[in-house]
Amino acid sequence: MPDVFINYRTRDEEGIASLIDNELVRKLGRDRVFFASASIRASDDFTQRLLPAVQLSRVVLAVIGPAWLTVAGKDGILRLDDPEDWTRREILTAFENHVPVIPVIVGRTTPRLDRKQLPEVLHRLVDLQSVRFDHRHRDADLAELFRVLGDFVTGMEEKPEAAPAPSGQTAGDHNGIIFQGGNNSHQQSGGVYVGGNAGNVISGNQGPLHTGKGNQYNGESTFPGEGGKP
Repeated sequence: MPDVFINYRTRDEEGIASLIDNELVRKLGRDRVFFASASIRASDDFTQRLLPAVQLSRVVLAVIGPAWLTVAGKDGILRLDDPEDWTRREILTAFENHVPVIPVIVGRTTPRLDRKQLPEVLHRLVDLQSVRFDHRHRDADLAELFRVLGDFVTGMEEKPEAAPAPSGQTAGDHNGIIFQGGNNSHQQSGGVYVGGNAGNVISGNQGPLHTGKGNQYNGESTFPGEGGKP
């Protein structure tokens, strides 16, 4: 079941719609984002896929660019005025099924929608809070779009990066345990941290260190590692 349905008009900012789709898929996975050209397989009947996908979605993004209002069919009639226009039908299906619609206005110069330019059935679109998306401010606008979508779908949060290991320490698991720190607490200068309950520290070494399995050979002397024999 898709969480986000991307509604867009052919010949109007298809590239931006595709970019938004790509970034959402990176966040959520393909099964949670519906984008017609990527979500409908060849040989599938798209007329049976589009509207059910809208009904099952948690939110619809209506991508609106400068040509969204003016694209016309071969007969010269504006697509938006055609009851069979899929862009229009998808938005109306969302309204009828109480699926939230977020207008995504592409470009800084594309004006907000005006009721005078829309068929009456789409007047509600004018009153919906929209977000702006401009390719020149891609990162900031994507971050804002993700923040807004976070109110409707899970998984939009930024994943925190793993904290770096403190200076002078090495993070991770280690097979060879040289010294067990236990619950002791002490001060030391320098040293190498190799894991343990309260921190295993090798400090003030004057020669080779052995932190793994097997024997260590140093000159004529042999030092057993974990499980090794001299």
